[in-house]
Amino acid sequence: MQEIKDWWNCSNSDKRLIIRRAQTRQQRRLNRPLDEEEAD
Repeated sequence: MQEIKDWWNCSNSDKRLIIRRAQTRQQRRLNRPLDEEEAD
């Protein structure tokens, strides 16, 4: 997973962005049937 590898090179604001993006992806997965999930 690329995000984990890049984590240590990120600034704190970048880390917050990555976290928010991951949470948004998780939220979409919860709110939508699996077969409708779109690839990032």
